[in-house]
Amino acid sequence: MQSYTQIENDVYSTFDGTAFSAPIIEFLRCIIGNKVFALEKGLAWLEENLNLRLPRVSPDVLNLSAVNITEFATPSCKGSDVW
Repeated sequence: MQSYTQIENDVYSTFDGTAFSAPIIEFLRCIIGNKVFALEKGLAWLEENLNLRLPRVSPDVLNLSAVNITEFATPSCKGSDVW
């Protein structure tokens, strides 16, 4: 939201006092603004209504040993080394 407001302010300050000011601001609001506002509304709804309780995972669970890396890097069947 802050970045859209900054974009709108920059465009307004650039075209302020010209005949293009109102059409460009309206175009910007139509093309970008409405999507930003809808996304913000959706994220706010998720924050209020989504309650996930995920268990913590030990940091070393995702670490691979050298043996595991070699196992993942070798082809599992003879036909897979064609490439």
